[in-house]
Amino acid sequence: MKRVVLTAVVAACLLGISTSADAQFAKGQNYLGPHIGLSGVGSTFSFGGDYERGITDKIGPGSIGIGAMVDYWSYGFNYPFALGDFSYTYVSIGFTGSYHFILDDHRWDPFAGLVLGYYIVSVSTPAGTYTGFERNRVYLGLQAGVRYAFTDRLYGQARLGFGPYIIAVGVDFKI
Repeated sequence: MKRVVLTAVVAACLLGISTSADAQFAKGQNYLGPHIGLSGVGSTFSFGGDYERGITDKIGPGSIGIGAMVDYWSYGFNYPFALGDFSYTYVSIGFTGSYHFILDDHRWDPFAGLVLGYYIVSVSTPAGTYTGFERNRVYLGLQAGVRYAFTDRLYGQARLGFGPYIIAVGVDFKI
């Protein structure tokens, strides 16, 4: 059953591919979508979403966008010497600023930028759950990525980063 669903999704995406789709980032455009990544903290999968809006017209060879992202992940660890099992839960809330490069092939939208965010951390121990202020923290991350236009409204995205994820892939919808 999983293969049938996967085949149907891939076929639908391939049928929706348009060679005239335009991924060039511009002022006033809005993108929203989910992503899955590999967390930079705990080396586990993270799940999240991102939003971005174009705020400038062309500046040099590109334009600028600002946005927000939210990610969630958790992982466990067994400490030796009878300390027991600990589980960690992270929620990351970040604000992004990215520079989008304009290419001759308008289906591609490469970008690079910064993420200023906040980790909300919860730790469950054998003695109970602890959410301490010193565990929550501000972070500054880097990201580089690319969007690819499958259609005029559907985009694939891939990102490399230092912050809530090391690598993430997802889809964006132009809204």
